[in-house]
Amino acid sequence: MQETIHRGVRTHAIAAIGLPEEMWSAAHFFLQNDDGEIVGGALGNIWGDWYFLDVLWVDRPLRGQDNGQRMLAAAEQHAIERGCTGAHLDTASFQGAAVLRKTRLCCVGTLEDHPVGHTHYLLRKRLRTS
Repeated sequence: MQETIHRGVRTHAIAAIGLPEEMWSAAHFFLQNDDGEIVGGALGNIWGDWYFLDVLWVDRPLRGQDNGQRMLAAAEQHAIERGCTGAHLDTASFQGAAVLRKTRLCCVGTLEDHPVGHTHYLLRKRLRTS
């Protein structure tokens, strides 16, 4: 059911702004341990000339070792190779703020008390395409 809704929204948006349908593509990156188990991931998509990072997660024992940074760098490089001029994501103050500070993302909006006691951030970054 969810995929039907997502497909409908994408189809409408693509028609409304004149982008070819193939301009939307999943762009996911994974961190695996030596046993092949997934222990981290960056899930996102490219639409038009922007990359949107939806989810970034690293298993607790592997945090603080630049694993999140490496996945973000891979996502950014992937986006640049596909002609993206920008990247964006939204996150909350309790979610990996230290990782995101290192990425040179620019805060373009906030929602206070979302959730209560925390701040929700909308972040973006201009990407080089040359």
